[in-house]
Amino acid sequence: MVPRELDQAAVEEGVRKVLTESFQLKDVTDVDCPGKQPVRVGHEFTCTASVEGERRSIPVTVKTDEGRYEVGAPKPA
Repeated sequence: MVPRELDQAAVEEGVRKVLTESFQLKDVTDVDCPGKQPVRVGHEFTCTASVEGERRSIPVTVKTDEGRYEVGAPKPA
């Protein structure tokens, strides 16, 4: 059986939304997450984004078998 994968476009939009709404960052653009990330609890990967003109790394951790994930605080890329 092939493991399920997160929808890359949906994760990118979700990361942008969390950075804008939860972290209250401004000018969040060019969110890029790697494709084919498995839905497996504890799986971690890193997205990148431009925040106020600076590239940032954003850690993402899969939290549930349903594909819920946690977006961490951005760090300098």
